[in-house]
Amino acid sequence: AVRAAAVAALAAARCSGAAFDKLLELARPANDGLKRRQPLAIEPSADVRAACAKALGRFGPADRDAAFALLDALHDKDLTTRDSAVASFAAFRRAPFAAEIAKAAVAKLKAPSAADDKKDPFGPVLRAVAARALGLLRHDSPTLVLPPLHDAARTDREPLVRRAACVALAELRSPHSLKPLLAPFRDKKFPAVVDAAQHALACLDYSRFLLPDEKVVRHAPCLKRTRKIFTTLKALVLTDAPRLFYLDADSLKPKNCDLNTLELDQPAASGPNANKSLAFQIPGQGRATVQLLFGHAPDWIADRTALFTARNSARAANDSFLALTAAPTIDVPPPPTRAAASPQHHPPPPPPPLPRDSTPIASGRSPVANPPPPTRAQRRWS
Repeated sequence: AVRAAAVAALAAARCSGAAFDKLLELARPANDGLKRRQPLAIEPSADVRAACAKALGRFGPADRDAAFALLDALHDKDLTTRDSAVASFAAFRRAPFAAEIAKAAVAKLKAPSAADDKKDPFGPVLRAVAARALGLLRHDSPTLVLPPLHDAARTDREPLVRRAACVALAELRSPHSLKPLLAPFRDKKFPAVVDAAQHALACLDYSRFLLPDEKVVRHAPCLKRTRKIFTTLKALVLTDAPRLFYLDADSLKPKNCDLNTLELDQPAASGPNANKSLAFQIPGQGRATVQLLFGHAPDWIADRTALFTARNSARAANDSFLALTAAPTIDVPPPPTRAAASPQHHPPPPPPPLPRDSTPIASGRSPVANPPPPTRAQRRWS
């Protein structure tokens, strides 16, 4: 108990150097002759080994020795020690040597022959904890980590290992695991394996196929009908754009679908596959029908309706906001203009001015020049 408390203090203080060595001496028997940070292999107390495994995870991604000590702790026969070691692998997700740790854990995941498992009953346990460690390490290399986990989930003889591989794939969340998870999902003997596979399928991340600022609302694996048989594995995804598309399990190529045409394929069907079929139009290909592996088809219709309602409400609110913030327009009447007089009311034009040496022309007479002024004799006689 004293040594376990010392290890707990070591983890809380996150010591290094001489202080680390001094506290670590309290965590292991005296005169063990072992090098620094190797208490897990020789400590007789399971509580102290579990405390050490938990403490080594506190030193983070910069401590290489601690990571490889945790790999050795996976072989511990004590369940608590193994669980503590597995949980500590989460601290090394961003370590520069994470690929080396993953490679060493993958080597422990490889299944031996059935005869070897009979000789070593601890073999399946070691493979299971190695799979869980790979999941918490989250080094989702498509060539290093995913293929061994896929093989373990599909073909390992022990259900404990298959379930642990499904749990690890749920942590990695890679869309490449869509097809490998189908085999454990259809396991008819072990419900725990089926539940783990379904959880892993529900945790798959399809964010790499989304548009900017787009989020997944609902997704589920499904089988597409081909010649009246549901055979082709797909992943149906509904986003908040709103947008509907599906991915092929082999090529992982997205195919857009017409969300407006989404409907229940057989609303009146009964049996285990009732309310699991959806139908929609694919632009350029026609009508397609899919059957969900889990979940209910009416929930997809309800989410589609809610997305359309939210979109229409957002548009109405945006239009109202633009109307309130727009500058007011003032109708200015044009300046008044004089009304044009009618042609019949136009006044006649004035007559042209008469010349000085002419008199108004009398009607029927020719014009004559002005008479000269009378002489004095004419004035007298007049």
